[in-house]
Amino acid sequence: MVYSYVINELHTMKRHSLLFALFIFLSSLSMQAEETAGKWSERYNVTAITMDEGLPHNFVDDILKDSQGFLWIATRGEGIARYDGYEFTAFNMGSTHTKLRSNFINKLCEDNFKRIWAVSEMGIDILDIQTMQTVQVADTKDKLISLCNRPSHLILHSKAGNIWVCSENNLFKITFDKQGNIRQIIKICEVPAGESIRTICEVEDYLWINYKDGIYRIKESAMEVQEPTFISSALQLPGVSIQVICRKENEIWIGSAQGLFRYNMDTELMKHYMYDPNDNNSLSQNFITDIAETGEHTMLVATLKGINLYNALTDNFERINKDTGEGEIVQNTLNCDFVNCLLTDGDIIWVGTEVGGLNKMSRRMLLVQNYYHIPTIPGSLSQNPVNAIYEDPSGVLWVGTVEGGLNRRAPGSNTFEHYTTDAPAHLSHNTVSCFTSDNDGRLWIGTWGGGIGWIDMKNPQNKQFHHIEIPEYGDFSWGWAGSICYDHLNNAIWVGTSTNIYVYDLKTQTLTEPFKGMNLGGIEGCTGYYIDKDNHLWLGLTEGLCRIDLSSLKAPRLIYQLWRIKLDEPESKLKERVTYITHLKTEPYG
Repeated sequence: MVYSYVINELHTMKRHSLLFALFIFLSSLSMQAEETAGKWSERYNVTAITMDEGLPHNFVDDILKDSQGFLWIATRGEGIARYDGYEFTAFNMGSTHTKLRSNFINKLCEDNFKRIWAVSEMGIDILDIQTMQTVQVADTKDKLISLCNRPSHLILHSKAGNIWVCSENNLFKITFDKQGNIRQIIKICEVPAGESIRTICEVEDYLWINYKDGIYRIKESAMEVQEPTFISSALQLPGVSIQVICRKENEIWIGSAQGLFRYNMDTELMKHYMYDPNDNNSLSQNFITDIAETGEHTMLVATLKGINLYNALTDNFERINKDTGEGEIVQNTLNCDFVNCLLTDGDIIWVGTEVGGLNKMSRRMLLVQNYYHIPTIPGSLSQNPVNAIYEDPSGVLWVGTVEGGLNRRAPGSNTFEHYTTDAPAHLSHNTVSCFTSDNDGRLWIGTWGGGIGWIDMKNPQNKQFHHIEIPEYGDFSWGWAGSICYDHLNNAIWVGTSTNIYVYDLKTQTLTEPFKGMNLGGIEGCTGYYIDKDNHLWLGLTEGLCRIDLSSLKAPRLIYQLWRIKLDEPESKLKERVTYITHLKTEPYG
């Protein structure tokens, strides 16, 4: 077994080259995704939960999280499904444990007595979330039975604990006593024939509804018939089909079939957002189906072409949908653009779609952005097998590949510039195995078959590779460099090749063999290295770990210490093989 020895007492080195095994894909990692992700959507992973995972139907009309933490999904075709995070329990017209009036459920809500209310074109079903059975709520005036038999399409549980039901063109209010029995059922208002209340939003002590040619309100505490009252002339929207109303602080967000409106309650100003085919940061589509606010106070706008995330700083939108554009790789996105409903639950966003079931957007703790070679995209990684990665002091990422040369990615960019044996770089070999940088802004490059050389990091327009060739050392000039390290104390470059360890003096441009004539052992294939704060160079060898006192390099005798036996099993007497060395900021688990 090959072990990677970790030296945890060394001084932190913020930027150093990383040597990986061949044929490992390059990933750019960040433990704080929200600080590094270029897009808000990149902070989330998207998982589809469909009929393949047990969801009874892929057409989802509403999502509710109950007081016990279970998810209830209203479907159009297979009733209701309760989801515990692992399995679904179905409730429909054919289920054996309890039967519903209809398989086409429009909306759901939970009352204060652990009961789920489900409305459909066949009426209202009430489910006890503890017994999982439909229940009849006691009503001394027997009005509930009549209401439950009426077609209903919208239901709301208000902060006062009342249930509001939209049935055809009527709005009803249901109040309860302390035991959960029906106290009163009141018909509050009636909208004109042929119209219906499609959305209700609770704002302070009022319920805001779509009514006639705009948005009106009614008093939540009303106990008798009440005519919806005028709010503002700005909320008169003739010809606009309002679908959803959502409040965020002092703003009212209004989704319609004609785009999105944002109304400020303090100034009474209204702004209208529409799809613009020439603007990728406009709404993705004009038919708004739902609006929700995340725990981070980001507004999500659902449409029939995916989700739009509102950016308050730029006053525009980021789109999340299936259509990622030609030539791009479709991953981590919605499986259906027809979004019917949204539910935000802490760091999780639940998305109900028309044919894609549920989409679960989960907050990433670790952001992994993969970069790989795509033949049709010139700015992709030159080849997939990666040997080494290095971030220079200016934040430029350098990637060494197998037979693909060198790749350079500028900060904030997702594309790579390529350096190969062809012009203008003229690398000595297209397999780049290791990196280091010196105090003069030069990136030193080790190749696997072409020795070493450097390029000027300060001047990216000049891609010329300066090959270091010393004729009397053929192995150094054209050999296989496995590690390369800048020694600031001696202004020198240490190079580990497949057969030896060399030191190249930058001032004199001369080469020495520091271990010539010494019985170091395991010198071939030197890969890992690290320089600590005490100016010790640690080298990983095929037969052990070596620590060199850099202050002794020019002394008559090189001072070093060698550990040959396995570091974690010294009693085994087996030889150690070290492939990588780094520093831990904290103590390892003991």
